[in-house]
Amino acid sequence: MMTLVHAGIVAYGFDNSFFMKALDEIAPFFDHITIVYGPFAGFDLPYIPAPAFITSKASSQKYTLIMTTLNERAEQNKQRDRYLLGVKTGDILFMIDSDFLPRGDAIQDTIDALRDSDSWDSALITQRLPSGEIDQKFIGAYRYREGWRHSTGQLMQDKDGILIASPNYRVECVDDAAFYWEHHRTSAGIAYRNAQRSMWARE
Repeated sequence: MMTLVHAGIVAYGFDNSFFMKALDEIAPFFDHITIVYGPFAGFDLPYIPAPAFITSKASSQKYTLIMTTLNERAEQNKQRDRYLLGVKTGDILFMIDSDFLPRGDAIQDTIDALRDSDSWDSALITQRLPSGEIDQKFIGAYRYREGWRHSTGQLMQDKDGILIASPNYRVECVDDAAFYWEHHRTSAGIAYRNAQRSMWARE
């Protein structure tokens, strides 16, 4: 059976025009895209109905749309776990937020290289701002195994609670000149990130 490449996306409070463009641009590179729409628990935000360009994806075989209400809000790691439905052992999972966009001249080449090699467990991705300045580096892709779940942010852990990171697992460093995430930051996004950091500090 061929290894599938999944994009798992949590989406809420985004820039509509950017996210619409991002979905259109990434679609050709992934076998399946799961969007979990709804706010994380711990954020005092009003409920915003999903825009039509997202709900229309539900009719496509490439997409799975998981809608959550305010009453179904989950902490960030549990919300991300919802897009693991359908990801099988050996599949590749890229984690993409609604303000991220894969960029570079070698997107398909990078995905193919990761798909064709089983010598890695997670991949370190460089994230850049639209200006080209490096924002951060984070583990943003995994060769999934049954029982893996999210820890904090994009990080995943195995069934024993061990992070899928060095020194316990093999981390592939992706060439950031060829393949990186662009982070489309808005003022609302920065406020949301500050709220995240405050929440993490309380945990």
